[in-house]
Amino acid sequence: MRCTFKLLGLIIFFVDLMVFSSCEKDKNSIPVLNTFDVKVICRTNASSGGEVINIGGTNIISHGVCWSTTDPPTINDYKTSDSVASGKLSSILSGLNPGTKYFVRAYANNIVGIAYGIMISFKTQLGNLIFNPELVYGSVEDIDGNEYKTMQIGQNIWMAENLKTTKLNDGTPISLVTGNTEWGSLSIPGYCWYNNNDSIPLKAEYGALYNWYAVKTEILCPTGWHVPNDNEWWNISLHIGSHYYSGILAETGASHWMFQDPRANNETGLTLLPGGVRSPDGLFGNLGRGGSWWIYCGSQSISSWAILAFGSTLESHDYDKRTGFSVRCIKNLL
Repeated sequence: MRCTFKLLGLIIFFVDLMVFSSCEKDKNSIPVLNTFDVKVICRTNASSGGEVINIGGTNIISHGVCWSTTDPPTINDYKTSDSVASGKLSSILSGLNPGTKYFVRAYANNIVGIAYGIMISFKTQLGNLIFNPELVYGSVEDIDGNEYKTMQIGQNIWMAENLKTTKLNDGTPISLVTGNTEWGSLSIPGYCWYNNNDSIPLKAEYGALYNWYAVKTEILCPTGWHVPNDNEWWNISLHIGSHYYSGILAETGASHWMFQDPRANNETGLTLLPGGVRSPDGLFGNLGRGGSWWIYCGSQSISSWAILAFGSTLESHDYDKRTGFSVRCIKNLL
């Protein structure tokens, strides 16, 4: 009988606990939040954000902004995931199509559910690449028939646009890889478009992102051209007399660069663009904010170096060979 009594007491205790938990949950509610105005609208990027006014009585699990070309956007569309350390959030919307209307709103969720802020619409800029009008450009064509502007800097002739070929110059197709897991396990030449967005404006302006194995082939660039080495990159700044300053290399204006140094003048005509990056885990980032370009270090090199341009700085670092970076080509010297 005593055992039966104790068991009954435990059952009653657990039932009471469940009722208490249910009541506590009922006291909570979904968050309340605002959406900030959309700012710094470029051709393929914009910035927005929001603020959580009331967390709903329980911790925020995740928050950010979501956007789409249809009304209303939800977290099943494109979204950011921002730090939950603060009620305010600031987000970069990237991989947008030029000249397109978008809808955006902040979101936040807790254990009760998901809430959205007010919806805001905006339209991305429509325009072309801004080359240096005071310089004379040449041209070169790749095996796919893409034509690129070229510029002579010192004794070298450079592409003034990012490479976008889908084949090596012997006609061998390069693997187009969209899946994150597949990208991270790749050990052969591979490429992708930023955010797997193959819209013509995005491809034409930013070009493709290639892994190091594509560079390693030595036939990624058009015949008679190659991926520049470290000295060839740094010789540009030496020729101009401005060390490590990317403003002499980058496109001017705010059409593509969201936070460009106002001193930028594209003096070289190279017109570098912030084409972003794809990390070894397959995630994309930095479109509109920074660009990276592979440096050729030899096919047997254990290192894979790349130039990084972010704001006004120009740096070179060693990176994982599975990373996806932009490529510029330079003409072979006779």
